[in-house]
Amino acid sequence: GYPAARALRTFAAREKDAELLSMTAEIEGGMAISEAMRARPESFPVWQVEIACVGETSGRLDRSFALIADSLERRREFWMALLPKLAYPALLLHFAPVAFHIGTAMTKGWTLFAVKVLASLLPLYGAVFVLHRLGMIVGSRPELLASVPFAGGILRGALSHYLALLVRAGIPLSSALPLAARASGLSESHAGLRSASALAGTGAAAVEVLSALALFAP
Repeated sequence: GYPAARALRTFAAREKDAELLSMTAEIEGGMAISEAMRARPESFPVWQVEIACVGETSGRLDRSFALIADSLERRREFWMALLPKLAYPALLLHFAPVAFHIGTAMTKGWTLFAVKVLASLLPLYGAVFVLHRLGMIVGSRPELLASVPFAGGILRGALSHYLALLVRAGIPLSSALPLAARASGLSESHAGLRSASALAGTGAAAVEVLSALALFAP
Protein backbone atom coordinates (compact mmCIF):
# COMPACT_ATOMS: atom_id res chain seq x y z
CA GLY A 1 0.00 0.00 0.00
CA TYR A 2 3.05 2.28 -0.15
CA PRO A 3 2.84 4.98 -2.86
CA ALA A 4 5.17 3.95 -5.69
CA ALA A 5 7.11 7.21 -5.81
CA ARG A 6 7.62 7.18 -2.03
CA ALA A 7 8.84 3.57 -2.14
CA LEU A 8 11.24 4.40 -4.96
CA ARG A 9 12.58 7.46 -3.14
CA THR A 10 13.22 5.37 -0.01
CA PHE A 11 15.10 2.77 -2.03
CA ALA A 12 17.04 5.35 -4.07
CA ALA A 13 18.09 7.22 -0.93
CA ARG A 14 19.26 4.00 0.72
CA GLU A 15 21.29 3.02 -2.36
CA LYS A 16 22.48 6.63 -2.91
CA ASP A 17 21.47 6.29 -6.57
CA ALA A 18 21.27 9.72 -8.23
CA GLU A 19 19.53 8.41 -11.36
CA LEU A 20 16.74 6.78 -9.35
CA LEU A 21 16.33 9.95 -7.28
CA SER A 22 15.95 11.89 -10.53
CA MET A 23 13.44 9.31 -11.73
CA THR A 24 11.52 9.68 -8.45
CA ALA A 25 11.28 13.44 -8.93
CA GLU A 26 9.80 12.91 -12.41
CA ILE A 27 7.21 10.44 -11.06
CA GLU A 28 6.28 12.79 -8.21
CA GLY A 29 5.84 15.48 -10.87
CA GLY A 30 3.16 13.40 -12.61
CA MET A 31 5.12 11.23 -15.05
CA ALA A 32 4.09 7.58 -15.29
CA ILE A 33 6.61 5.06 -13.98
CA SER A 34 6.77 3.31 -17.35
CA GLU A 35 7.52 6.60 -19.10
CA ALA A 36 10.29 7.42 -16.62
CA MET A 37 11.72 3.96 -17.31
CA ARG A 38 11.35 4.45 -21.08
CA ALA A 39 13.43 7.62 -20.84
CA ARG A 40 16.31 5.48 -19.52
CA PRO A 41 16.81 2.72 -22.09
CA GLU A 42 20.34 2.01 -20.85
CA SER A 43 18.88 0.96 -17.48
CA PHE A 44 15.49 -0.46 -18.44
CA PRO A 45 15.10 -2.67 -21.55
CA VAL A 46 11.93 -2.31 -23.58
CA TRP A 47 10.43 -5.57 -22.30
CA GLN A 48 10.61 -4.27 -18.73
CA VAL A 49 9.03 -0.96 -19.73
CA GLU A 50 6.11 -2.70 -21.47
CA ILE A 51 5.44 -4.99 -18.51
CA ALA A 52 5.41 -1.95 -16.19
CA CYS A 53 3.07 -0.16 -18.61
CA VAL A 54 0.62 -3.08 -18.50
CA GLY A 55 0.83 -3.05 -14.69
CA GLU A 56 -0.10 0.64 -14.62
CA THR A 57 -3.05 0.02 -16.92
CA SER A 58 -4.34 -2.97 -14.96
CA GLY A 59 -3.63 -1.51 -11.54
CA ARG A 60 -1.34 -4.44 -10.69
CA LEU A 61 2.02 -2.74 -10.79
CA ASP A 62 3.16 -4.97 -7.92
CA ARG A 63 2.60 -8.10 -10.02
CA SER A 64 4.41 -6.55 -13.00
CA PHE A 65 7.53 -5.75 -11.00
CA ALA A 66 7.40 -9.17 -9.35
CA LEU A 67 7.51 -10.75 -12.82
CA ILE A 68 10.49 -8.59 -13.81
CA ALA A 69 12.30 -9.36 -10.56
CA ASP A 70 11.69 -13.11 -10.97
CA SER A 71 13.10 -13.01 -14.50
CA LEU A 72 16.23 -11.14 -13.40
CA GLU A 73 16.73 -13.51 -10.47
CA ARG A 74 16.49 -16.55 -12.75
CA ARG A 75 19.08 -15.02 -15.05
CA ARG A 76 21.38 -14.26 -12.11
CA GLU A 77 21.05 -17.83 -10.80
CA PHE A 78 21.88 -19.21 -14.27
CA TRP A 79 25.12 -17.24 -14.53
CA MET A 80 26.07 -17.83 -10.89
CA ALA A 81 25.74 -21.57 -11.51
CA LEU A 82 27.57 -21.46 -14.86
CA LEU A 83 30.57 -19.26 -14.04
CA PRO A 84 32.17 -21.59 -11.44
CA LYS A 85 31.87 -24.47 -13.90
CA LEU A 86 33.68 -22.40 -16.54
CA ALA A 87 36.30 -21.15 -14.10
CA TYR A 88 37.56 -24.62 -13.15
CA PRO A 89 38.59 -25.78 -16.64
CA ALA A 90 40.07 -22.33 -17.38
CA LEU A 91 42.18 -22.55 -14.22
CA LEU A 92 43.22 -26.11 -15.04
CA LEU A 93 44.28 -25.18 -18.59
CA HIS A 94 46.47 -22.38 -17.24
CA PHE A 95 47.92 -24.47 -14.45
CA ALA A 96 48.92 -27.42 -16.67
CA PRO A 97 51.69 -25.59 -18.62
CA VAL A 98 53.06 -24.14 -15.39
CA ALA A 99 53.24 -27.58 -13.75
CA PHE A 100 54.67 -29.19 -16.90
CA HIS A 101 57.51 -26.66 -17.33
CA ILE A 102 58.35 -25.99 -13.69
CA GLY A 103 61.49 -28.11 -14.08
CA THR A 104 62.75 -25.68 -16.69
CA ALA A 105 62.59 -22.86 -14.14
CA MET A 106 64.74 -24.84 -11.74
CA THR A 107 67.40 -25.87 -14.28
CA LYS A 108 67.44 -23.19 -16.98
CA GLY A 109 65.98 -20.10 -15.37
CA TRP A 110 62.68 -18.31 -15.06
CA THR A 111 62.96 -16.48 -18.38
CA LEU A 112 62.96 -19.67 -20.44
CA PHE A 113 60.23 -21.04 -18.18
CA ALA A 114 58.01 -18.02 -18.90
CA VAL A 115 58.67 -18.32 -22.66
CA LYS A 116 57.68 -21.99 -22.66
CA VAL A 117 54.53 -21.36 -20.63
CA LEU A 118 53.46 -18.55 -22.95
CA ALA A 119 54.21 -20.71 -26.00
CA SER A 120 51.99 -23.45 -24.53
CA LEU A 121 49.16 -20.99 -23.87
CA LEU A 122 49.26 -19.28 -27.29
CA PRO A 123 47.29 -22.05 -29.09
CA LEU A 124 44.64 -21.85 -26.35
CA TYR A 125 44.30 -18.08 -26.70
CA GLY A 126 44.29 -18.47 -30.48
CA ALA A 127 41.42 -20.95 -30.28
CA VAL A 128 39.47 -18.64 -27.95
CA PHE A 129 40.01 -15.73 -30.36
CA VAL A 130 38.80 -17.81 -33.33
CA LEU A 131 35.72 -18.96 -31.40
CA HIS A 132 35.02 -15.38 -30.39
CA ARG A 133 35.23 -14.19 -34.00
CA LEU A 134 33.03 -17.04 -35.17
CA GLY A 135 30.54 -16.15 -32.45
CA MET A 136 30.44 -12.55 -33.66
CA ILE A 137 29.90 -13.67 -37.26
CA VAL A 138 27.15 -16.11 -36.33
CA GLY A 139 25.58 -13.56 -33.98
CA SER A 140 25.30 -11.06 -36.82
CA ARG A 141 23.59 -13.67 -39.01
CA PRO A 142 20.35 -14.63 -37.24
CA GLU A 143 19.52 -17.23 -39.88
CA LEU A 144 22.75 -19.02 -38.89
CA LEU A 145 22.38 -18.44 -35.16
CA ALA A 146 19.12 -20.34 -34.93
CA SER A 147 20.64 -23.41 -36.62
CA VAL A 148 23.80 -23.66 -34.49
CA PRO A 149 23.06 -26.43 -31.93
CA PHE A 150 24.29 -24.81 -28.70
CA ALA A 151 23.66 -21.16 -29.60
CA GLY A 152 20.32 -22.02 -31.21
CA GLY A 153 19.21 -23.78 -28.03
CA ILE A 154 20.11 -20.75 -25.90
CA LEU A 155 18.27 -18.47 -28.34
CA ARG A 156 15.13 -20.60 -28.29
CA GLY A 157 15.26 -20.88 -24.51
CA ALA A 158 15.63 -17.12 -24.07
CA LEU A 159 12.88 -16.41 -26.59
CA SER A 160 10.53 -18.85 -24.84
CA HIS A 161 11.32 -17.32 -21.44
CA TYR A 162 10.63 -13.73 -22.49
CA LEU A 163 7.57 -14.68 -24.52
CA ALA A 164 6.06 -16.52 -21.55
CA LEU A 165 6.91 -13.61 -19.26
CA LEU A 166 5.31 -11.00 -21.51
CA VAL A 167 2.17 -13.06 -22.12
CA ARG A 168 1.83 -13.68 -18.36
CA ALA A 169 2.04 -9.92 -17.86
CA GLY A 170 -0.99 -9.53 -20.12
CA ILE A 171 0.70 -8.31 -23.32
CA PRO A 172 -0.95 -9.61 -26.52
CA LEU A 173 1.03 -12.15 -28.55
CA SER A 174 1.31 -9.77 -31.50
CA SER A 175 3.16 -7.26 -29.30
CA ALA A 176 4.91 -9.80 -27.09
CA LEU A 177 6.62 -11.64 -29.95
CA PRO A 178 8.80 -8.77 -31.28
CA LEU A 179 9.58 -7.67 -27.70
CA ALA A 180 10.66 -11.21 -26.77
CA ALA A 181 12.73 -11.48 -29.94
CA ARG A 182 14.53 -8.23 -29.17
CA ALA A 183 15.17 -9.24 -25.55
CA SER A 184 16.56 -12.64 -26.58
CA GLY A 185 18.83 -11.22 -29.28
CA LEU A 186 16.93 -12.37 -32.36
CA SER A 187 17.43 -9.80 -35.11
CA GLU A 188 14.40 -7.92 -36.42
CA SER A 189 15.60 -8.84 -39.91
CA HIS A 190 15.00 -12.54 -39.28
CA ALA A 191 12.61 -13.74 -42.00
CA GLY A 192 10.71 -16.06 -39.68
CA LEU A 193 10.16 -13.27 -37.16
CA ARG A 194 8.75 -10.97 -39.83
CA SER A 195 6.35 -13.69 -41.02
CA ALA A 196 5.30 -14.62 -37.49
CA SER A 197 4.77 -10.99 -36.45
CA ALA A 198 2.61 -10.32 -39.50
CA LEU A 199 0.58 -13.45 -38.80
CA ALA A 200 0.16 -12.57 -35.11
CA GLY A 201 -1.25 -9.20 -36.14
CA THR A 202 -4.11 -10.97 -37.96
CA GLY A 203 -5.20 -12.79 -34.80
CA ALA A 204 -3.86 -16.19 -35.87
CA ALA A 205 -3.53 -18.98 -33.30
CA ALA A 206 -0.31 -19.15 -31.30
CA VAL A 207 0.68 -22.48 -32.85
CA GLU A 208 0.43 -20.95 -36.34
CA VAL A 209 2.49 -17.95 -35.28
CA LEU A 210 5.23 -20.11 -33.76
CA SER A 211 5.26 -22.38 -36.82
CA ALA A 212 5.81 -19.33 -39.02
CA LEU A 213 8.69 -18.30 -36.75
CA ALA A 214 10.53 -21.44 -37.98
CA LEU A 215 12.72 -21.73 -34.87
CA PHE A 216 10.99 -24.53 -32.97
CA ALA A 217 10.62 -28.22 -33.82
CA PRO A 218 7.03 -29.19 -34.72
